[in-house]
Amino acid sequence: MREIKVYPLIKSVSVIGTFTFISRCFGMIRDVLIFILFGGTSLVASAFYIAFTLPNLFRRLFGEGALSSSFIPIFIKTKNEYSLKEAWKLNQKIGSLLLITLIIITILGILIFVCLSNLNFLNDKWSTTIDLSLIMFPYLIFICLTSLCMGTLNALNHFATSAFSPILLNLILIVCMIFVFPLYNSELDKVVALSWSVIIAGVAQLVFHFPIMIKKGAIFKFSNPFHDKKVNKVLFLMLPIALGAAVTQFNVIIDKFLAMYVGSWAPAALTFSERLIYLPLGIIATAFGTVLLPSFSEKVSKNDFMSIANTLINSIGFIFYLMTPAFIGLFVLSEPIIETIFKWNVHHEKDSIQHIHRALIFYSPGLIIFSLSKLLIPLFYSIQDVKTPVRIGLIVVFLNLLLNLFSIYLLPEFWKHSGLAFSTVLSEGVGIFMLKNSLIKNIPSLSFKGLFIKFLNILLRSIIMGILVFIFHNFLTSIFYSNGKIDELLVTILSILFGITIYIILCNNLAEQKIILKSTFFRIKKNS
Repeated sequence: MREIKVYPLIKSVSVIGTFTFISRCFGMIRDVLIFILFGGTSLVASAFYIAFTLPNLFRRLFGEGALSSSFIPIFIKTKNEYSLKEAWKLNQKIGSLLLITLIIITILGILIFVCLSNLNFLNDKWSTTIDLSLIMFPYLIFICLTSLCMGTLNALNHFATSAFSPILLNLILIVCMIFVFPLYNSELDKVVALSWSVIIAGVAQLVFHFPIMIKKGAIFKFSNPFHDKKVNKVLFLMLPIALGAAVTQFNVIIDKFLAMYVGSWAPAALTFSERLIYLPLGIIATAFGTVLLPSFSEKVSKNDFMSIANTLINSIGFIFYLMTPAFIGLFVLSEPIIETIFKWNVHHEKDSIQHIHRALIFYSPGLIIFSLSKLLIPLFYSIQDVKTPVRIGLIVVFLNLLLNLFSIYLLPEFWKHSGLAFSTVLSEGVGIFMLKNSLIKNIPSLSFKGLFIKFLNILLRSIIMGILVFIFHNFLTSIFYSNGKIDELLVTILSILFGITIYIILCNNLAEQKIILKSTFFRIKKNS
């Protein structure tokens, strides 16, 4: 592992990771407010999260998932073979086509939701979800166009603006709950106001990208996208990628809807536990995936497959180093972390916290599995192999569905949603194994030898850390026995810091740790 080659990767990841961390923190504040104001894992909270899932599904299909993954390699190739101006013309045509498509989908979606809302046999659980979906569905127009802007800037190695953008969503929702909610008495009026704030946030995120896009050379006017070879190439790649993204998101939809049959509390419990998973996942794995797609695409355009193999193996090493202790730490401290975040002496919180805790301990292994997925799939897109992720994704969905049904029918009532969480992790794990085998066939220079031993080495150190953290947390709990909020927060923070310190000591001889620490020191020294 050569530091000179790894440093630029770590630098870009750190930029994205920093802004993502800030966004996740605001996102956590947002979720805590929703938890408190809407009664924990209540019907209203579940309805909001399900309705919010639908436009985000299309974001994955037409935005940051399929479109970016198909567009970025072609954009980079056009820039390298022709000029940046030609690449921006391609961006203009893709944006025009995307806008037309999104308007049509939005109109059709609104018509469907209007028809569904007029059905008299729907219970409160589904009618509330449909009403909120009717409000939030147009959000897909703004967030998908935002995703195109993000993908374009990422292709130009500008990551800061796109990484900061999600912060706006969380800030606007928080402002709504603090300043607008007091104007309403009923929960339904409040959640409707929150749904409208999602639309406002979508507009803000899109507009936020305009200044830097213009500075980089973007042209914001309609351009005929039809009968263009490069546009057709993007669409040719996009369709199977969209199907693959749909497969992944279909898993999410399946989990949420099946959870609703477990109980009205279950979708919210899964969502809140997912948020805790996506905090480290977004900071580290998503940052790596964002950086790797344009990096892989650039290397593919130069036929530098040896460099691709080295970059991937090094990135997996960093993921093991960072996410394995996060998994163990979250597993050991799941309940105190949840209590610290969500326990505010509200009457509804006791059962809700237990529901979230049960889901989180089964989601926690997903930190490693989901992270590896964000590394491997961009490589398939960069070499323009879009069929393999789709084929494997379909197998994952089928397996997830079988395991979900097993969980619902065979597990005890309050563990059924935990089974849904573990089903997702297990099925994705099978998918990772299949992706790995396929990559070895496609890239002869790629070898995963030694990674399993590296993982076991890091896992052993992480388990030792986890045992020591468990002992240390119990010791602190016996000292700060008053169980007040300040004591609770102090014990949790000290336990996490203790775990980080122990892990750094245990991993003193690991190359990944040396590179991260040296890169961080270099940045601090350079900035000062």
